[in-house]
Amino acid sequence: MTAGAGYCPNCGSPLVAAGPPFCATCGFALRVPPPAPSAPSRFGPAQSLPASVVAPGKSGFTMFGASPALLLTAVVVIAVIAVGAALMTARSRSTTGSIEISPSSFSCDLTLLAPFHSTITLPSSVGIDDSVNIQIDGSNVPEHVGLFFNKQSDGSWHERDDTRVDLCARTSYALGTHDIRVLDSGGHVLAQGSFTITP
Repeated sequence: MTAGAGYCPNCGSPLVAAGPPFCATCGFALRVPPPAPSAPSRFGPAQSLPASVVAPGKSGFTMFGASPALLLTAVVVIAVIAVGAALMTARSRSTTGSIEISPSSFSCDLTLLAPFHSTITLPSSVGIDDSVNIQIDGSNVPEHVGLFFNKQSDGSWHERDDTRVDLCARTSYALGTHDIRVLDSGGHVLAQGSFTITP
């Protein structure tokens, strides 16, 4: 490197030769020696990163082509999905009941003395003043929860029947398999099951 206009940039003394390596007056280095060659890497030659990783894009820094706004949106979407799944699971736990009919196949011949019981369990999300529809093969019979069901220690509601009379009458004694469901006032299924009437 040569000093501009033939003078030392450090002390201002005139240079005695063109392109000397240092100033004769102050010893200032006028040329920078080239860098020493680096030792070869055992991992091979260095490779440059893609421009999309190291260079700012139109919307700022990008990583693998995705802007921070896009990455943030993806994180928010994943979080919303996770929270929604957790809420759906919690809601299904609190709104699902059951119907147990034992035995599930029985005869409506009331002269046969066979043990029988049916238990409808409603979830704790049902209130004492709610009305539900007991639906058998699509035909609804409304029941008031506070009048027909007993609240249990876990907050659920039970209705137990030890006779087959009601189920037989509701199906007009028709042989075959029948569906039974309990619906809330909005038509949502709270519990469901089936039973079979045999000869």
